[in-house]
Amino acid sequence: MSHPIAGRITFNLVAGILVTVVTVIAGVAWMAYRQNDQAAAQTRTMVMGGIDAMHTRVQGLANDYSWWEEAYDAYQRGDAAWIDANIGTGIVDTQIADFLVIVSPDHQVKYGWWTPPEAPNTASVMSPALIGKIEDLIRTAPVENNAARSSYVETPAGILLFAVSRIAPVSNAGAVDPATLPLLAMGFYLNNQRLSELGRSFLINDLRLERADAVTDATREFPEIRDIFGKVIGRLVWTPPTPGFAVLRNVVAPIAGGLLIFCLIAMWTVLRARRLALSQALSEKHAIEAARTDSLTGLTNRFGFNELSASASFEEACARGEAAIIYLDINGFKSVNDSIGHQGGDALVGMLAERLSMILPPDARFARVGGDEFAVALTGRPALDAVAGGRLRHGACAGPALHGHRLPVPGDGRRRICGVRRHRRVAG
Repeated sequence: MSHPIAGRITFNLVAGILVTVVTVIAGVAWMAYRQNDQAAAQTRTMVMGGIDAMHTRVQGLANDYSWWEEAYDAYQRGDAAWIDANIGTGIVDTQIADFLVIVSPDHQVKYGWWTPPEAPNTASVMSPALIGKIEDLIRTAPVENNAARSSYVETPAGILLFAVSRIAPVSNAGAVDPATLPLLAMGFYLNNQRLSELGRSFLINDLRLERADAVTDATREFPEIRDIFGKVIGRLVWTPPTPGFAVLRNVVAPIAGGLLIFCLIAMWTVLRARRLALSQALSEKHAIEAARTDSLTGLTNRFGFNELSASASFEEACARGEAAIIYLDINGFKSVNDSIGHQGGDALVGMLAERLSMILPPDARFARVGGDEFAVALTGRPALDAVAGGRLRHGACAGPALHGHRLPVPGDGRRRICGVRRHRRVAG
């Protein structure tokens, strides 16, 4: 058994359950992805902070080696042995850096050291174009503070992070012309070992450098590295952490259990609400039927018959002359009630209704409209022939008042019913 109201209630409740479940799942997934995004942003910040620390370190080394009175004096007197013993050993022996070069004011490589031995030498790296860019890089730096500048350059051995500063006399820095001071550039290669150590300090296990020609769509959003000429030569790449998914794996079982319990309770509520709605609809249907049904005979009562005669379909049939109404009552019914009592009278009315129902056409509407009064509504062209006494003339009309009895008609009382047959008295 189904009913539109029960269906709508069931649909709304089920839709509410689905919306709730989807909202919970979407909310949990959104929180996990949001946590992953925040972790990725924090990791990016830490990596860039680590790279900035590497720049600061190489700039500090360049400042230490260049802001040195003895180094300036040794360069001015051309003391190559002193420079090699005090500056070059920092590369060759202690390997504090991978690359160190001193460029003269006339743009020539004066001294150079590099490690490992198979790495490109200073002469091959320091092209005239690179020397010009290094001079432009340090040009605006003040001599007094000896603030080093850093950048990148791509070499056959890899990407070199270097810093450049002026070799200046500490005691007389403000009196010398910056253009007459030699430049010291030193740095180290961004190899996988150094980047791996940097990454592990931030709990990143696979921090690496990808060359520009190896960058894919998946790594295009990672931080880029530009050389001193402004060209993108690589990107710092790593696997972003996913703490949100780790948390989600821990809470998925409790959430699934909670949703299951919620769904079970909700479905029980849906079924109970559906049963209540069906029961209410059935009660309403019975009430509507009872309001239009005669309790003694089970026939349509006066109210239901008036609804039928006022319906649009009956009005259309009447307008076409294809409708008829027959009224009947029982002769001497009062004497029946007086002789055998009202219970006997009711039994007579019931038996009469049953027998008349058996002889009427299947499509006839039979109604009890009073204590001993009945009415039959016939529609369709055969209806006129079915009326006793022959066919009525199309359009012949008569009012519903017969022998002093009037059937109440809904509306303003001016409606005309076509094909009304005067009722017969049925002997009691």
